[in-house]
Amino acid sequence: MSRRLLAVVAAASLVAASGACTRDKGSDDAFCREIRRTPTLESVVSGFADADPDELTTRLDAARDAYHRLHDAAPEAVRDDVGAVVDLADEVISAVDDHHDDPEAVTTQLRKAAGRHKDAAKASVAVAAYAKKTCGVDLNPVVADGG
Repeated sequence: MSRRLLAVVAAASLVAASGACTRDKGSDDAFCREIRRTPTLESVVSGFADADPDELTTRLDAARDAYHRLHDAAPEAVRDDVGAVVDLADEVISAVDDHHDDPEAVTTQLRKAAGRHKDAAKASVAVAAYAKKTCGVDLNPVVADGG
């Protein structure tokens, strides 16, 4: 995976959620519960080109469902930011789903998506800060250098 593609996936991985709107208002408790259950997007798409197509489809479908639940659970204070990231996350999943055997096509599709979702990185930071403050969940852990 190219560095550019990894950067796009990393930005989307900060929070992965669904772009679907809901009339129900979420809550901090529901959001915290779902943020702990939701896989990072990076873990979902990692190794996609070498994955068994059926296994990959299962992973992608499960991730979509998890992201929808996270968005539905998001309280009003963070819902717009979750929604901004969701759109990009959905495009990442779609790109991998559409071109699972062609990493170059995925990269091309994600470059275009990144251009359309310039607000996703800022929203990701806001959601990560909210998750840390409200839920005690660190979406951006710092890994100590072993050297």
